[in-house]
Amino acid sequence: MPTEAERIATIKDQTLTRIEEVTASANPTYTIDGQTFKKGEYLKQLTDTKNWCDEQLDRLESTVPAEVVSTGYT
Repeated sequence: MPTEAERIATIKDQTLTRIEEVTASANPTYTIDGQTFKKGEYLKQLTDTKNWCDEQLDRLESTVPAEVVSTGYT
């Protein structure tokens, strides 16, 4: 079973792929689950999702234990 970080990374990858598809398309509007969005609104939603993923991945990364190696001299 994938970890939370792996699932979020998958969502981010899928969102970035969708952003590429939308920006390459000339469609002015998109329909998703019966709702119609202007291209700019849809890109904003996708960008917000990507930013959320970045924040979550940063949060998860900051909670990973780290080992610090140091050397003392006298």
